[in-house]
Parts: sequence; structure tokens; C-alpha cells
Amino acid sequence: MNANAADVKVVVLKSDNTPLNGVSIRYQYGSGGANTILASGANQHEATRTLTTSGASHKFTAAWKGTEYTIMLNRSVSDNDTTIYIYTTGVTFHAKSGSANVGNVSLRYTAGGSVSNQQGVTGVDGKYAIEMFPGTYTYNKSINSTSQSATVTVVGDPLSQGNTQTEDITITKVNFLNAGTVKYPRQGSVDGTIGTDFYMIPGTYNLRFKTGSNPTYSRNVVISGANYNKVAAVIRQKDHAGGPLAIGSVRGGRGSSLGWHVGAVNTNGGNHVSDQDPSVWIDISDYSNAEVTNGPVRIYEATKNGTISTQSQNAMVNNIFDFQTNLMTLRLQKCNGEGLQNGEIRVGSSPDVNAVPPAFGINRHWYQMEVTSNQTDADGNTSSEVFTGAFLIEMRYAGTQQSKLVQFTGNDTIVWNTTNVKLNYAGNIAYGTGSITSHFIKPSMQMLPGILKVSFRNNGENIVDMVIPEQCTTFEKTAAIIRLVSSTNQPIAGATAEYQDGSWKSAGLTLSNGNAVALYDGLVTGNRHFRVTLDGKTQTKSNQHIANLNNVILFQTVNSTVNFTQSDASPQTGFIEYQAGNIWKPFGNNSGNITGSQNMELLPVNYNFRITYRNKTQTKTNQNPGNGAIGFNTVNALVNFTKSDASPQTGNIEVELNGWEPFGNNSGNITGSQNMELLPVNHNFRIAYRNKTQTKTNQNPGNASIDFNTVNATVVFKNSANGNQDAENIEVQLNGWEAFGAGSAGFSGSTSDELLPVNHNFRITYKTKTQTKTNHNPGNGDVTFNTAMVVLRGFDGYNSPLINTHFQYQGANGWVTLSAANGGTYTDEFLPVNHNIRANYNNGSYISKSNFLPSLVNANEQVFNFVNVYQDNFDIHKDEAIAPEAVIDIYPVPATSNLNVHVYGAEKVMVEIFAVDGKRVYEYSSDTGFMDLDVSDLNKGNYILRLSYDDKVETRKFIKQ
Repeated sequence: MNANAADVKVVVLKSDNTPLNGVSIRYQYGSGGANTILASGANQHEATRTLTTSGASHKFTAAWKGTEYTIMLNRSVSDNDTTIYIYTTGVTFHAKSGSANVGNVSLRYTAGGSVSNQQGVTGVDGKYAIEMFPGTYTYNKSINSTSQSATVTVVGDPLSQGNTQTEDITITKVNFLNAGTVKYPRQGSVDGTIGTDFYMIPGTYNLRFKTGSNPTYSRNVVISGANYNKVAAVIRQKDHAGGPLAIGSVRGGRGSSLGWHVGAVNTNGGNHVSDQDPSVWIDISDYSNAEVTNGPVRIYEATKNGTISTQSQNAMVNNIFDFQTNLMTLRLQKCNGEGLQNGEIRVGSSPDVNAVPPAFGINRHWYQMEVTSNQTDADGNTSSEVFTGAFLIEMRYAGTQQSKLVQFTGNDTIVWNTTNVKLNYAGNIAYGTGSITSHFIKPSMQMLPGILKVSFRNNGENIVDMVIPEQCTTFEKTAAIIRLVSSTNQPIAGATAEYQDGSWKSAGLTLSNGNAVALYDGLVTGNRHFRVTLDGKTQTKSNQHIANLNNVILFQTVNSTVNFTQSDASPQTGFIEYQAGNIWKPFGNNSGNITGSQNMELLPVNYNFRITYRNKTQTKTNQNPGNGAIGFNTVNALVNFTKSDASPQTGNIEVELNGWEPFGNNSGNITGSQNMELLPVNHNFRIAYRNKTQTKTNQNPGNASIDFNTVNATVVFKNSANGNQDAENIEVQLNGWEAFGAGSAGFSGSTSDELLPVNHNFRITYKTKTQTKTNHNPGNGDVTFNTAMVVLRGFDGYNSPLINTHFQYQGANGWVTLSAANGGTYTDEFLPVNHNIRANYNNGSYISKSNFLPSLVNANEQVFNFVNVYQDNFDIHKDEAIAPEAVIDIYPVPATSNLNVHVYGAEKVMVEIFAVDGKRVYEYSSDTGFMDLDVSDLNKGNYILRLSYDDKVETRKFIKQ
């Protein structure tokens, strides 16, 4: 080194730190300095430059295969010598198809402005390695005359060793599994053939498909990915003559399934359309591994003019799918075969060609066919290219239409025959299928068979459904309008209209315009009968000449009037109805309510009417409102209530309406008479007087007054000799027991009082005992009570009269003593009711008889037998008073086994039985007055019974059998 210079050594090495022989090394000072090549020999990889100038513009450049690296140095001549190491980056290009390495891929690139290509070819490992300085470079990859340009960016630090990178190149392995050959455009003018496992650079190619003697068809495809395994199918469309026909749409699938892989709609230039011919489609689809062995079966469905055809075949055997249409000719003609122009058609597919009847309207999907003309031509024809199948075809002509279900199997003509239709009607006629759209040109028109809506116009549309048959004779109809209007000429809807044509036939209900249509077969020339039914009533018009009446038969209701007045002709309020059929309906426009009068439109025929007033109804039958108003009225109903002497009586009067209601305007109170407005129909009336009521039923106040009266009721009281008897009290049961006539003041013979002539209960009191007579109507006669004569006798044990016997009966307040017996016998009058009677001998012993009922017919004699009992030093008869309140019953007499003894009112009783010789044979004590004594062990004969109770003693005699 000298003092005025410094040496710089540049060494260029590969990425693996080995010399890069053949590298070019240049030096330049400043921007305008000359480039000096320091090294460029095949075995050179380093060079030294002595710097004689100081500064920052020392530039060293290493160049290798079109790539280079430049370094700028800031050096002084006084610096030490230095060595600079520059490294390339090791770039490996790796060509693969998936995971498989692909050799023989040519690579070339242009760099550093050089026009020469740097070339290389991948080996069997699919790799090609090259050293390059960092930078972005354009390169080209190619195989089998297919190529593609790409860029690569080389990275790394040239001042550091060990820079490497790998660039992957995707190569596509292409296979076509179908008949014929597939060619692709090669570099140059000759197409290449794609063979088995054919490697290609990914990209868009215009492929050519050739099968046998068929023409070659081409389409653009995009080849990409590691593997491109496809089946190519050619779909061709031909017309009925075999010429090309533009395809409508196609979809395809694998096998026999409809797992479609082709869209239903495709446009020219799309993924599935041939680039050459609109009648040809090329479909490219994937295949599976199983199809390599079994062959790729493809199914395709082509459509034309809405019709469909399907084909399925093995594409390895034949990948040409030909679809051919047939010519369908549609003809419109008269019955005589004369063609008709301007018939329009539309077609739809049918879901079931075998349906009976044909399944018109089910899943119908109409579409417009491509025909020679939208209308039948002058000869009556039009045609279309279609596939075979089942179709619904509709022909339209002159506003009519007819559909046919057609099984189309080949070139054929479908014919529609029209019918000559003649309609007889004085007014305008319009018609249509779904709605009224066309005017009928009288007298006749050619029409297609089918259901037609025809309107015979009169005050609007009057539409009927008419079935036009297919026939060669004229189809003729005569129409008559049955019209119903009100008295003011307003239309009435909902009436049933009928006409007689052999039998009565329905013309339906009158519409909102009041009209219904009667439709006759043929021309009607004679008289006909018509009728309308409104609300269950029918009016008939006979012998109507249709033509003379301009085909309109007019019915008109009348403004019916119903009047409802009081007896003084002032308005009355109620509810009015009329009978419609078997149903009663409110009359008028006020829901049936009427005050004075109501009106309503009715037919001028007989009706039944009924008025309701205060829950009573009056009916008038067979009233024709066309003859005049129907009148109802209430009457001033009169009720009289008098005494037996015709003087006014006071009570309460009711009439049965909604239950029993007060009659008159005084809350039902009446003295003499009351008035009230009622319908002149049967009513029930009842009068209330002294809590008794009398009812009169079915009384019509329109016929006469309703009269009630009391009667002078008489109660007669007679003794057994028919003489007047004195009563203590006489009562009648009204609101409880009340005094009748003289009442508690008593009377002799008879007493009277005013009562209603209805059943009453009466009771009389005599000797403090009462007798009641029930359900006696004083209007039928006197109420008579009688007493009966009763003979009371007392005898001793030897059947001799006891002179000192006194008799008593049990009254309301205890025992009542009658007069002393005369010679042991006493006679008196008693009511024929139960009595308790006892005999008292010498104010000592008593014999009682209970529940004695005197008879008004038979003799009434009651015998009391006393016994004389004597014993030394013992007298079984004690002269002690008997408590008057005690009553004794002994039964049965005579006794056999048991003897019942009842001492009423006693609590503790001692019973002793003595034989006639005075010996005591039985003794019994009881804590009650009711005893059942067992006397079965006693001998037959007469016995004395002594009863001791309440410090009293009483005896009785009984016989044991």
C-alpha cells in the first residue's frame, strides 16, 4: 500500500459460499465515470481496484445471468485496504401437479435489459436451481407447448451469505373421459391432442372436440388446479326435418339421477354453450373414480318452447346427445272443415295425461309457444317445434276458449271445431269466459265449445253460465228476463225466479238489479208461465208471450200497509209480523215495532199477519196487501164486579198477559167496573176478593164485558129434628179463619155473607167442638151443618138404670157436665165429630168413652155399665172425685190375651184386677199412663179393673174370653 492509494477487493460467492465463477465485476467512479470491467472470465469470481481518489462515488457492480447487484463506497485514499464479499440468492423453481413432481418444464426469463432468455428445464425431481441477485423478474414456464408468464421476486441480503428461496410452479394434469378426441391450440399452427395424464400449464384454452365423422365443435375452458379430470358431452338440437335448431335450455346430471350440474338457463358464451353454433351445447363435467371403470353415464334434459326431452347414455361410448323436435300443427276450423283465422293459442304441460276427466286446471302453467304466427292464418293453421309429451293446449277465438289434453307423439295436427251459436233476445248480449269481455253479434256467431258466461243486458248485467257443445247443428237459445221491482220501481234482489218449460225450472235468485234469466232451448214462440217467490210467498204470471214483452217478464210488489189503533181510533203500539213461508218475520222497517201504522214491500198475494200487544197475539189470515191496508185494533175491555144484589163490589182484578198483571188503570183495584185496552182475543181474567180468587178463561173482550159477582152465601145449622140449632161460632177460611156472617156472636138456624162463588172451607162451633166442611162453593147452594141426637144411659151391674148418673163431655176447656140423667138416661144434640164422654155415678166412679163419633144417619146410644163390688171390711169403690182432666181408654173388650189401658194425663199408675168375688188376681205398676197388660192366664169371665193415679181411684169392668 502506498500513501496516496487504497486497494478494494471484491469477491462474489454463491449462496452456498462457493465462488461464482464467470461473474462480471465492474467499477465506476461518479455518475459520469467510465465503467471498467474488473473481471469477466469464466473462472473469475473476484477483482481488486486501487482507489486514487477520495469520495463517496465508488460504485462496484456484480452481474450474473442478467441479474446484478451494485454497492457504493465512501473511501479515502488514506484508508486501509479492504475486501467486500457479495452473495447471490439460490432460487429453486419446483414444478408440481399436486404432490407429484413434474420434469421437463422449460423456464426462461429476461433480466437486466438483455433480450436473450436465460433458460432451464426442471429435472425428474421437478426442480431447476439458479443463482440470482435480488430483484423482480419476468419468467415464462411451458410444457407440451402450453405456456404462461409469471414474475418472481428474489429476496436476500447480498452482503450476507446463505440466501435461498423456492418458487412453486403449478402444472395441471389433464384427462378427458369421453369418446372422440380433444385438441388444444399449440404454439405454432398445429393443434395438439390431449392424451392420458397430459400435463398443461393452467389457463384458458379453446378446446376442439371431435367424435367420429361429426363436425368439430369448440369452446373455451379454464384449466386449473392439480388435476383436471372431465367428461365432455356435445348436446345438439335438431328440428323435425333434421336441420339445426337453436337450443332453448339444457340441464344435465350423472347417471339416472337428477343431481343437475348444468343450470336451467344459459346464455351464449357461458360455461356450457358452444362457441360455434347456437344449436350445439358442450357440457364439461367432472367424473369419479368409479366412472373410470364403469364409464361416465350422463343424463341431459333439453327444453324447447316449454316442452321437455331427456336422454341418458355412456359418454365413453358416444358423447354426442342429439335432441330432435316434432312439428305440432294447431288448426281452428268450422264444423264443415273451413279454416278460421285469428285463433290464439297457449300451451301448458299436463301432470297426468291419463286423468279422467282430464286434469284441466291442475298445476296448469301456461307458456307462449314459438309458432309460425301468434294467430291461426287464413287457412286456420299455426305450428311449433316441440318435444313429444302430454300437453294442455288452449285455443282462443272470438272471446271463447277451449282446452284440450293432448298426448303428442310425433308430427301431428290438433284440430278445434267451432259451433254456430244463435241467441234470441231483444236486448244487447255480451259474453266472456272468466268475465264479460265481448259483444255478441246477432243473430249467430262461431264459438269454441266450453263454459261461457253470457250476459243478457237489461238494467245491468244478467249473467248465466252457458255450456256450448261441440256440434255441427246450430246451438240456439231464447232468453227471458224475470224482473222483480218494488212499488217505486226499485230492483229487489234475492227472490226465487222460475219458469215453466215442460216442468217448473229454476232461473236462480234475482240479482241486485232485480233480474234473473230464464233460458230456453231453441226459439220460443208461444205463451209461457213464470213465477217469483219472495219471503216464502209466490206470485205466478201465466200465458206470457216472451217476444211481445221484449223478453222481460215484470213482477212488482205493493207498498203494504198495516194499521194498529186503539178503540178510539188513535194510534196503538205493538209488534207486527207477517208469515214468510213457515216463518214469522218482523213487518216494516222498524224491526216489527208499530205505532199506528207500518209499511213494507210485499207481493200482491195472500199473507198471514199477526199483531202482538201485551203478550197476546191476534192473527189475520189470507190478507192480500194489494187490496188495501190490513187493520188491527184493540178494544176497550170492560170488567164488572157486583154483589149478589147487583150493587158494586170491591176487589182486585187481573188479566193474564206476561204472567198475571193488574187490569185497568187503578193497579187492579176495582169497585163495580174497570176498563183497559186489549186485543179482541181470548184472555184469562181473575178477581180477588177476601183472599179468594175466581178465574174466567178464554174470554174475548171484543164480544162483551167480563162479569164477576159475589153471591149471598148462607150457612144453615139444623138439629136432628131439622129444627134450627144454635151455633156458638161460624167461620170461613180466607186469610186464615175469619168470621162468617154472625160469626162468634152466634146464630140460630142460619147466617149469610157475600163470597165469591168458588170453593171455601167452613167450620162451625157447637158445645166448644168444631166441625169443618171443605171445598164448598156457595154459588151452588147453602152450606148446611147438622147435629146428631145422642142417648146416654147408665146401668148398674144388674143392668138396672142408675138414677143418680151424671154425664160429661170433654170440651175445649175441660170436662163439661150435662144435665142429670132422667131415670139413668140423658138425651142431647152433638156435632158429628169425635167426642170423649164419661158417666159419673153418684159423684164417685167414672166410666169414660173416647173418640165417640155421633152419626147423622144411625141411632147414637152410649151405655155405661157400673158394677157393685162388696167385700167384708174392703170397699173397692171409693167416693172420691175423679180428676176431670183424666181420660181412660180400655181395649179390646172383651180381651183374650192382652189388655191395653191408657190413662191420659197421668204419670204414675197402679193397676189392680179383681174377680167378681172380690179377690185380687193381678197387680201392675207403671211410670206412664200407657200399659199393655198380659191377661192370658186369667180365667174367662167378668173382672173389675181398679186404677190408682194422682191420689185418685177409678174402676172399670172388662170381660176375659
